Amino acid sequence: MQQQDWERLILTYLKEKGYSEAEAAFKRTAQISDDEPMALSDRLNVHKGVVEHMVTCFTAESDPQVYVTSFEKLTTWVDNSLDMCRADLSKILYPVFLHCYL
Repeated sequence: MQQQDWERLILTYLKEKGYSEAEAAFKRTAQISDDEPMALSDRLNVHKGVVEHMVTCFTAESDPQVYVTSFEKLTTWVDNSLDMCRADLSKILYPVFLHCYL
């Protein structure tokens, strides 16, 4: 994702959660004006890469390397997540491991 996509995603999150002060501060920092709302199509495009990867995994079930690569990416993502979330996220690794390798 590009920097602008990340900024729009963060801005959308702040709006949805009602963090108006944080939203205003983020707009000042990122130099985003109020007349640039993020359209639904833009929000969906932000997640386009994730969806494409999932579709690739489901269509390539006959290739075991896809499962290995995907599990390694998931493990890396969990290891690099926030400390407060890492313990909860790591609980899903074993069931996913079993699904991928058995």
